[in-house]
Amino acid sequence: MAILEWGATVVCQGNTRALALGEELHRIVTINGVLVLVRAGAAYCQLMDLLNPGCIDLRNVKFKVDDEIDMTNNYKLLEGAFIKTSINKTLEIEKLVSGNFTETLNLLRWFKVYFEHNFAGHSYNPVVARGGQILEPCVPKKPRALMQLDFSAGPEGISENVDRKVEGKVPDSFYSSQAVLCFVRKYCTSVSASTDSSIVCSKAKQVLGQKYPTDIVAFCNQAPYCMYMYHEGEKAYVLLIGYFDQTAGESKVRLLDVIDEMQSTLLNCVVETLKKFEISLANLAAFYSNAPNLTELISGLKALNPGTVSLCSLTGVAEQACQSGITAMEMSAQIQELISAVHQHFPSLPNFLKEQLNNMG
Repeated sequence: MAILEWGATVVCQGNTRALALGEELHRIVTINGVLVLVRAGAAYCQLMDLLNPGCIDLRNVKFKVDDEIDMTNNYKLLEGAFIKTSINKTLEIEKLVSGNFTETLNLLRWFKVYFEHNFAGHSYNPVVARGGQILEPCVPKKPRALMQLDFSAGPEGISENVDRKVEGKVPDSFYSSQAVLCFVRKYCTSVSASTDSSIVCSKAKQVLGQKYPTDIVAFCNQAPYCMYMYHEGEKAYVLLIGYFDQTAGESKVRLLDVIDEMQSTLLNCVVETLKKFEISLANLAAFYSNAPNLTELISGLKALNPGTVSLCSLTGVAEQACQSGITAMEMSAQIQELISAVHQHFPSLPNFLKEQLNNMG
């Protein structure tokens, strides 16, 4: 299975389960897009104006924020609206301004419940109410300090070093990474058909994106992102990044890197890769992998970023439910015997029947 971006198009190749995972990741990235949009606080302010007319002066709301000061101003106005309407709710302004995934999601949930209980169904023109201003996603000109990882303590002692700003760029030499090139050639016929190395690199760069990887780094360091680690073959791991493109207004899934040589634990390899690209681990919102034995990796990522949500157990829910259902049936033994027989004779079945059975998986 491969998910590669060509411009604004997400191309998926693989079986039904892989496509389902791609759709799930797409939904998660869409949720992150909503979180990016509301981070500035202006949307909450207008929602309060809708539900409690006159509780907030929208002329003072910054619908286009330039920095964290503008966002703080919006949340202060929201806080004042809460006090004015006797709403007993504390806002964690610092966390909301920093884009904390959990805190933002909790506030969204609270507003959903509040809206359902208080909206009177009256007409409301949001554009007119805010004087024709455009509600834009949060793209601060002065990004907050990015988390960097210090490996000076060695593999057993990964420590966090906050308040270091990223100034370097990922070197262009990464375009010649053999692992990435091999992966791209394997799944892209236009690249695999070429034999000239310079042409291969040029076409691979088109597949990865002309601004790869700087555009991925920029988006991931400004907003929450998702990471999907696909176990390719026996030893390789493909790292995909999902994020909301604020400029294009759409969610994207991009190939970041391919890990083909395990010099240390899988946790250290993943973290080293993020460090190489200078991507902030603090913005990692969700993680999924189909690789086995992920206990250490998941616990390690959560130790470095407690807000990260692991989705690794999702794919097994349907399988576990099906197995439990079969076990509870009176004909459980006969059904399991039939399944074993199908597996045993699968190689000798006609191609059309194999395809039918694969689609059922």
